Amino acid sequence: FAGGNYGWPDTEGPTSNPAYITPLHYYPNNNAVECAIAGGTFYAPEVRQFPPLYVESYFFSDLCGGWIRRLDGNLQSNGFATGISSPVDLLVGQDGSLYSLARGAGAVVRIRWMQHLEGDVNGDSSTNDADAFYLINYLYAGGPAPVQGGDVDGNGSVNVDDLTYLIAYLLGRGPTPV
Repeated sequence: FAGGNYGWPDTEGPTSNPAYITPLHYYPNNNAVECAIAGGTFYAPEVRQFPPLYVESYFFSDLCGGWIRRLDGNLQSNGFATGISSPVDLLVGQDGSLYSLARGAGAVVRIRWMQHLEGDVNGDSSTNDADAFYLINYLYAGGPAPVQGGDVDGNGSVNVDDLTYLIAYLLGRGPTPV
C-alpha cells in the first residue's frame, strides 16, 4: 500500500505490530546472499513477447542476489533469471522484452522469450505489426509462407481470419494468438 509503514528498519516481513503493515510478499534474508529488492515492474506490455502466464505478473530483482523473480497472481515467487550483476532496475520495453539495469556490469540486459511466440508469423522473435504485414503479403500478394505457421486463430487453416485475429490482438482488443 503506497505510503504505508512496513516497519523497516525495525522489522522485515510479517509482523504482528499494529503500527506496521505486513507486506503481501517477502523473502527472508537472514545470513543469505539476498539483501534488497532494487527493481520491480509489472509485465503488461501492448506487444506481448512472453507467454500469457507472465502477463500481469510482477517482476522484481535483488541487488545482492543477482536474480529476477516473478510474483504470480497467488503471490508466489517463481525464479526467472539469475547471474545478473547487481540489478538495480527493471523495465518492460515496447517490444515486450524485460530490461534489467545491471549496475555491477555497467550494462542494460535485455531478456527475451526465445521459444516460439504466438503470432510471430515472420520469425523475428516478436509479435508486432510486421507480422500483420507479413500475413497481408502472403494472403494478397503471393509472398512467402509464414515462418511459424500463420494459423494464429487456431482454426486449422491460414486465411484472412488469422489476419483479423492478429490485428485485434495487436490493438489490444483480442485474445493472445494460439
